[in-house]
Amino acid sequence: RDMLTDQIQELSASIYAGLQEYEKSCDCYENLLKSKKSEFTIRSFEKYCNTLAKLTLQKFDAGKIELKEALKTIDKVITDLGGLATHFGQNAERWSLIGSAYKRKMHLLRGAATDHDIMEALAQSIHAYKEASKLSDNKDAYPLTNWLTLTQNQLLQEG
Repeated sequence: RDMLTDQIQELSASIYAGLQEYEKSCDCYENLLKSKKSEFTIRSFEKYCNTLAKLTLQKFDAGKIELKEALKTIDKVITDLGGLATHFGQNAERWSLIGSAYKRKMHLLRGAATDHDIMEALAQSIHAYKEASKLSDNKDAYPLTNWLTLTQNQLLQEG
């Protein structure tokens, strides 16, 4: 029964994320993570991290959380995804998720931080997307496009 409930939570979380109902999705993922059996996939945890980053940005933009809390959550997402890479191996998807989290961090920092902090988040995002692109032999358009676009943005910012 618990395993079936876990599978339902995982499926529900994925459906809610697809509908951009990030709060409901995160609730389902958190219930799954707290389950007695903890029957969830690494991919599910990656999706949770990505959804939590999206929810954090959404809440910040709506004025529901302060910058400090938003940055703390985004930094935790980045740390958690990095931990997955360390313990379970690096892959293009994990690096792309890290790059995406850094892009969200740049958005949070815009107008509220020094140029140095924003440029550091930009550099980290570029690095992550570059790693993702290399791991996919530059065949996956998503990390390749982000890597090149962000690099161009960096060059324009640096003048």
